[in-house]
Amino acid sequence: MTDFQAFLQRATVELGIGPIQAESAVGGLLRFVAQQLDRVDTEILLDALPGSRETLVDHLDNPRDLSYLGNFGPDTSPAIVGRLGLLEVIKSADLDTSTAMALMEIFLGVVRSQTTAEFVDRLVACVAELRASQAGAAEAI
Repeated sequence: MTDFQAFLQRATVELGIGPIQAESAVGGLLRFVAQQLDRVDTEILLDALPGSRETLVDHLDNPRDLSYLGNFGPDTSPAIVGRLGLLEVIKSADLDTSTAMALMEIFLGVVRSQTTAEFVDRLVACVAELRASQAGAAEAI
């Protein structure tokens, strides 16, 4: 099983970014995605990457209250995310668009290897940018 630190290391090596920048981008990614999934799928995601829960908590506005995670569906957007999409959240870690897209592809690959196809389908159904990333990765194969 890939742990969260191995995922971060892979992102830093493959994308040529520093570890702090990688953790910031991935923390934003986790926060955004966890807010789009239901509670059960949020737990599946966090369990798929042991150690990711701590990074997610570090990126929450109120880390003591995880109760609001997993309350949102694909057609709603929580106020704490605002109008930013996932790509913009990741780019806020000072990544250019192509690097942010590559990070999403790495993330999807890791999630795909650690979960089921059904979970990945639910994940990409909730996050438009992941659907685009998945389509781009499929075209590259």
